[in-house]
Amino acid sequence: MHFSVLTELVRSQAPVLKTSPQGKVIVEKDEKFEFKCISPVKPIESCSIRFQNTGSLKVKNNSKSNSGEYEYFGDGFENGDCGIRFFKTGLDKEGPVTCTVGFPDKDFESTASVNLTMHEAPTVMIVSNNKKYEYKENETMEFTCTAQGGRPVPTITMLIGKS
Repeated sequence: MHFSVLTELVRSQAPVLKTSPQGKVIVEKDEKFEFKCISPVKPIESCSIRFQNTGSLKVKNNSKSNSGEYEYFGDGFENGDCGIRFFKTGLDKEGPVTCTVGFPDKDFESTASVNLTMHEAPTVMIVSNNKKYEYKENETMEFTCTAQGGRPVPTITMLIGKS
């Protein structure tokens, strides 16, 4: 049997994992982040979670990290859950987050991913005008709004009058 056909056969037998949350995930910088993969095949035997910028973490069933930075998150390997809870998430975790799950007595693994975007509020908001503080009716007013910092780049909207 040709290698690519064998690889495709093994891949077709591997269970499809679900993730929670799914798709594109936005998290506030320095806030908690919870991510898990859920397997339809139970139990699972092994679990690792890979962050693009910081590498892989081998997750142990119902355990905490020695550093106190994260802990296991989910309903246990016996229930098909592989997850992690970071108590404080930094910019180094941004990008694809991928879990890889191994199964007892199987020669294949399953993977699933989400894309993590870190959100950070602007550090400075400045509203300035042309130094004139009194205006007459129908006179043109010019204002400039500027946001410094922030991630992703902030969108500024100015409302004038009653809302």
